[in-house]
Amino acid sequence: MKLIAPGVWRFTFLWPYAFNAYYLEAQGQGVVVDASTRWDWLHIKHQLRGRKVTQVVLTHAHPDHQGCAAKLCERFGVPLACHQADAAAAEGQAPLVPQSALLETLGNIFWAGPRSPVARRLQEGDQIAGFTVYHLPGHTPGHVILLRQSDRVAIVGDVINSNDYIMGFIPLIRQPPRVFSLDPALNRASIRRLWSLKPSLVCTGHGPPVRDMRRLERFVARLSA
Repeated sequence: MKLIAPGVWRFTFLWPYAFNAYYLEAQGQGVVVDASTRWDWLHIKHQLRGRKVTQVVLTHAHPDHQGCAAKLCERFGVPLACHQADAAAAEGQAPLVPQSALLETLGNIFWAGPRSPVARRLQEGDQIAGFTVYHLPGHTPGHVILLRQSDRVAIVGDVINSNDYIMGFIPLIRQPPRVFSLDPALNRASIRRLWSLKPSLVCTGHGPPVRDMRRLERFVARLSA
């Protein structure tokens, strides 16, 4: 794992920044935020060796974010948490990609892992390891971000992406692909809300951390125009 802020680590995988997952350590908690695809299980397990895990949190229930969630919960005997609007998808009672049967099929084939019961249904204002939960829907109905008030570090899932489409690691702030967003217009509203929360460091689900908030400000300005 790579330390990117006090108490915040990013798991490292073979394909840099393609699918990000994070580990938070604070207040006696060890929290895994997002779980990449099922193919990264051995990498995640190895990097958690000697670490405490008390909870697994999904920013949203998509195949490339819930892949190892069930295995993590089973191995460490911990609960799975996500927003109540994404809980049915995380548990297998609804599609992970509801807007497209084809994408749902491909997601299940290539990335998704076993479904798992959701023990904690998040709502805005909930606290996780010193971070506050904010509901920023659009990409999925129950998409959330985590923001630490003390230093404004934000883990934002797929509200924005910070990589290019092809190589996956060239820094480029952009909207998530329309085909994967249930409501792109609502997601744009969530991007504007993210900016209004005044983050100092943005950790995305895809791409390197965004440390220069002027880049995000320019992106939001173009989005508004």
